[in-house]
Amino acid sequence: MTSRALLDRGALEGVVVTAIVVMNSEEVEIIRLGALPEPRFRPMPGSRKEAELEEAWEREMELLEEEDETEPSEDLPVESDGQFGGPVDHSFPKTVAAQQWRRTALDLALLAGRLGDRLMIFGIGTVHGGPRTRDPGVRRAEVRARYVLADPIDLDLVRSRLDAQNKRRFDETIAGPMRPMSPKLAKWVTDAVHALAPEVTDALRTSLRAAMDERAATARVRRQAVAVHEAMSSALHIFTPSWHKLEPEEAPSPSEWATALDITAGRASENDVITDDAGVFPGWDRDIYSVRGWWGFRWKDRRLLIKNINVSTVESATGADLVYVRRDPDTFVLVQYKLLERLKDGRLIFRPDGRLGSQVARMRALEGMHDTTAPDDDLITYRLGDGFTFVKFVEPVSARPGRAGELSPGFYVPSEYMRRWLLNPGTGPLGGTIYPVGEDRHLTSETFSRLVRDSWVGSTGDATTRLHEVFGIRDTTRDLVLAVDEPVAEFGS
Repeated sequence: MTSRALLDRGALEGVVVTAIVVMNSEEVEIIRLGALPEPRFRPMPGSRKEAELEEAWEREMELLEEEDETEPSEDLPVESDGQFGGPVDHSFPKTVAAQQWRRTALDLALLAGRLGDRLMIFGIGTVHGGPRTRDPGVRRAEVRARYVLADPIDLDLVRSRLDAQNKRRFDETIAGPMRPMSPKLAKWVTDAVHALAPEVTDALRTSLRAAMDERAATARVRRQAVAVHEAMSSALHIFTPSWHKLEPEEAPSPSEWATALDITAGRASENDVITDDAGVFPGWDRDIYSVRGWWGFRWKDRRLLIKNINVSTVESATGADLVYVRRDPDTFVLVQYKLLERLKDGRLIFRPDGRLGSQVARMRALEGMHDTTAPDDDLITYRLGDGFTFVKFVEPVSARPGRAGELSPGFYVPSEYMRRWLLNPGTGPLGGTIYPVGEDRHLTSETFSRLVRDSWVGSTGDATTRLHEVFGIRDTTRDLVLAVDEPVAEFGS
């Protein structure tokens, strides 16, 4: 199995190298020493380089004192990683054949070079694909050295452990153009290196993990940049038709209050998200003040009341965290909230909390009372489906509405679909059970709010009767997030 396959699976056990890259003598010295010697070089007085060399000089003096040596070398110290063996970080551009390396390539490689009169494996690195050049069939890749071996491995010893056919392929790889090895040859070479130097295993795993983390971080930054650009573009189009004539201005400094109280930072709790969603309903105007905790919303001749009274006994009975109730005709929609986690590779996942299965079962039990047997020609009682309970997954860092008057961004999944989904868990990077979210079917917050607003989803029949008993709509001491929608006439104007 190659490191490419391991990257796709998110695993790090049994790592296999994909390529052998032969570095020239200058690259070997840079990787092993951190620099090329330049005895006559003197930096500009007062420059940053001079300060760096002075710090290196002071470090050498301290080392000499520890070793009880009296006279340090009179030459300027060579800027170096100071070790033959251990982590390094040096990058080298390489011109490669586009047909051999994909733009998205991330391959684990053994670094070889001349040490004395022998060709030796002296380090471990990665090969990153890059953009094509103007020349047809040519790509600009990057070889990144990540680890230097304390004891280099003779390449002839590795070759001696291969069979005749793989020896020929090995020689072609070393002498020919830079390219990945075949899966079979890669496995043979990796086994030979492990047999000659077992300590290399940890270095291979560490190097691959670092490369994966860096790629995930770069992808997150890129996605954030695209989102910010899109948001800025939208804002410009909204506020002025002549946005292309605007001159950029420096962003104002945040106020002392905003600096002291950064409410957008940190991880939200489930209750934080429920509180956010209880305070909005898209398309409806909210009253300026709440009354005994109730927020009022108005739309045409309707009024909607929403209140957050936390989770307690009613949550235990229904499995839900938030309930929408419409009146005339009465109907209920229940939602259970769960926070997501983002892995280093950028995936959003839900880790089993020991509760979701039973919560889904309780909501589905209420759906089982859904009475749809009686014929009904009334348009307003028609539902998109029998289900009226959902699970909403929310990413903690974005657990706030994107714009005023919107529900927090999230993934809504019907309970019956969720029951089937929980039967097919995935495996995390360390072997634990996870559930990737967002890769399968789901409803967006905007779609869900429209379904609720226009009564496309909701309970009917026996289920509604039972929920009346459970919630006791006139009993506001129930511990749940409750949203009640009734005609304005019942409350007065």
